[in-house]
Amino acid sequence: MFGKRIAVAVLTAAMIAFGPAGVQATPQKDRDQSEDRDGQSRNESQSLSHVPLVLSSEDTMRVATIVMMTQVLTYLTFANLGVDVVSQNRVGLDGLGVISGLFNKTYDSDDFTPANDVGTVFRAGDDKLVIALKGDLKLEDYKVIIFNTDNEYQVRGRPTIDQIPPDNLATLGGIAIVNRLLLHTIAPQGMAFLGNFNVDPTADARTAQDVGVDVATEMPSLQDAVVGRAYLGPNNTILVVVRPASVVGDAR
Repeated sequence: MFGKRIAVAVLTAAMIAFGPAGVQATPQKDRDQSEDRDGQSRNESQSLSHVPLVLSSEDTMRVATIVMMTQVLTYLTFANLGVDVVSQNRVGLDGLGVISGLFNKTYDSDDFTPANDVGTVFRAGDDKLVIALKGDLKLEDYKVIIFNTDNEYQVRGRPTIDQIPPDNLATLGGIAIVNRLLLHTIAPQGMAFLGNFNVDPTADARTAQDVGVDVATEMPSLQDAVVGRAYLGPNNTILVVVRPASVVGDAR
């Protein structure tokens, strides 16, 4: 009996001691959960059916299809299969350091080097990106990740091979060399030209005539259509950086 009295006394003392703290902890927990729900958590993510891109303060686009083209193959990736968004300055950190976010992999300037560069990203209309790829990448098992402003967009759908009629795709203003790319009649040197386009603008004009590009009429349209670059990332990923986007450690 004496032992039971001691146990009850200890339990009562513990409830008195920890009761207020427990009462205080519950609202804090509720606030944390509320922040997660209303999108204020620093690791909050969301899902979309398109990729909303900002090209300038007055120019935006909603990407529904990513077209990746080599000299002989066309790959399509559809955003309506789902796009996971992480918005925590994962690319444009301005020197603040990489935030781990929800995923194990974060990205910095080492992932966006010339050695990893695999192609040029063109805007095709208001809802498509066309990537002219260098080399003969086989992309069926790759994941496409797009970086724009402070956001990282992970497209759930994987690239699929498809031979699409050229008239079903905006042809970047009817530029002859792009039309040849869409028809898979482009020469290897033309593919190299498009894949490296705007890497060295001074050399572009010199190379253009060698691959049959009309410098006076086609070059300005090509330059206006370029919106970024694509990089070969780790774990079978294509990292697409669309302006405006700054990479950690980049001087831009």
